[in-house]
Amino acid sequence: MKKFIERLLPYGYWPWAAPIPKNRVKKLTKKAVVITSSAAPAWIGRIFFRGSLFVLRTAARCVGAMVIKKIYIGKAAITKDQPLLEKYKKQLHNAGQFLAG
Repeated sequence: MKKFIERLLPYGYWPWAAPIPKNRVKKLTKKAVVITSSAAPAWIGRIFFRGSLFVLRTAARCVGAMVIKKIYIGKAAITKDQPLLEKYKKQLHNAGQFLAG
C-alpha cells in the first residue's frame, strides 16, 4: 500500500511560495469506497486508526475520487483462514451497488 500511495506523487505539485502542495486534479468526478481492516474490533479502528483513513481519502482525492462510503472491518484476522462476517459482506455488497449505481 505504501508503494501505491508513493506512486500518486505525480498527481500533486508544490507551487512557488505556496505553504502546502496542491492537487493537479481539481474536480472529483469519480466515487470511491474506503475499506480498512484490522484484528482489533472495528470501533477501536475508528478511534485509533484515523490516520489510515486520512491517507486513503487523500489517495482517492489525488485521482479525482470522492469518498462516498467508509467501511471498517474489525476482528479480520483473529484465526487462520477466518471467513468474513456476514455483516461485512452485506456492507461491502451495498457499497459496490452504490458505486455501480
